[in-house]
Amino acid sequence: MKALSFILFILITLASCTGKYALKKEIILLEDQLSKDRNSSDSILEPLLFSYTNFIRKYPNDKLTPYYLYKIGSIYIRMQNWNEAAKHFEFVIDGFKNAEVYPESILLAAYAQETIRANNEERAALLYKKYQVEFPNGPGIERANFYFQPEDVKMRSRIADYQNQLYSKEGAIDRQTAHMLVRQYLSFIRKYKMNDFSPNYCFEGGKLASTIGESADALEFWLTILEEYPNYRLYPETMLLLAVEYESKMPLYSADDTENDNKKVKIPSKIDRFDLKKTDWNKEAEKIYKKFLELYPKHELAEQVKASLQQLGKSPNEVVMSFTKNLEAKSK
Repeated sequence: MKALSFILFILITLASCTGKYALKKEIILLEDQLSKDRNSSDSILEPLLFSYTNFIRKYPNDKLTPYYLYKIGSIYIRMQNWNEAAKHFEFVIDGFKNAEVYPESILLAAYAQETIRANNEERAALLYKKYQVEFPNGPGIERANFYFQPEDVKMRSRIADYQNQLYSKEGAIDRQTAHMLVRQYLSFIRKYKMNDFSPNYCFEGGKLASTIGESADALEFWLTILEEYPNYRLYPETMLLLAVEYESKMPLYSADDTENDNKKVKIPSKIDRFDLKKTDWNKEAEKIYKKFLELYPKHELAEQVKASLQQLGKSPNEVVMSFTKNLEAKSK
């Protein structure tokens, strides 16, 4: 009887090992596929998450479990699912203090907590403090210390990160990054209007917002310069950028009610002063052009502004005809 029990134990153990080996092999194959084929990464992530979860459920005390929890959290960060990311890193923190991924899990859990839409700053601060206490000389100590810097310093750092990510290797603008950078610029200038960086953030933010078709935000940036920073070194150029936005882009922006309902800024914005359907955008541009000539009659761009005033409101065909007549008149 004892021999039979022993044999049964051996068979169960072998079956368990075989099952674990098969799961590990499955995970390794998926991880390898993910590293080799970035184009199909989204289709691989779901089965990989399932395999990690299946292993953890079956073998909660295995030495690979904290590593797989960490991997799951990292995937959710990649997917910008901050709640799930934080939850899985917290599993590592709560149950696997001796795991190699424990210190980094503290930092990533804190990062996820501070990035969640309803920022859990209290939990983030506790986690960063935990890292400072437990790993004062750890490789992530600067990240932990950085959290306790003044908020404007942290916001400028985030802006710099987005600026560095803005262009692809081919030189094209990444639209998602551009949108996030515009939001960071707006958050900064609304919170720190008198900061020395704010005028430049307004100027750069206006150009970027205009480029990606977010004209309401472009107006927010440029009108802020005109109203708040009269001594800004690029004040004249800002006036012209605003006039061009009024003249050439706002009619398109205002054309579609449905589109603008989707774009509408949730907090009070300078776009709210305009009735998008009734505003004469050429008139608004004309005001800016005339104000420019009044303030800067000898500016190097004054002649260009005069020409813009003459062509304001004309169709491209009318502009060509006017240009042709001028040429003919000069040739006589």
